[in-house]
Amino acid sequence: MSYTIVELSAIIVIAMTALKVLLYIVSPTLLMDLGKMVAKNRLIMTIITGAAAAYLFLKFTAAGLSVTTLLAVFLFYGLIMMLALLPHYDDYLAFIDRKGIKTVIAESWSVYVVYLILIGLATKELFF
Repeated sequence: MSYTIVELSAIIVIAMTALKVLLYIVSPTLLMDLGKMVAKNRLIMTIITGAAAAYLFLKFTAAGLSVTTLLAVFLFYGLIMMLALLPHYDDYLAFIDRKGIKTVIAESWSVYVVYLILIGLATKELFF
């Protein structure tokens, strides 16, 4: 059976979620060790995740999904992530206070560039 890029992406999410839940049950320390490994290799992980996101964006749009549709899915995912973040929101705000908002923004500049590009493309799709 041949899967579309959307279906393959869903299969990846299912598999990664199942693995994460399994690790939570079997060995939470292993999951934390993986998180520490990612933290030690931020530049490499930034390149890998950025490249994967760009690849999926191109594949999704080539498959006929609009940027507007992708932003709608992004909103849904963002709301789910907010549910996960809310119990720890005070810690998150303390982290921002400790580092300083300008530093946090400066360290996350690439995300803001992506947001602006996507919003620009969606605005073009919707209004022009």
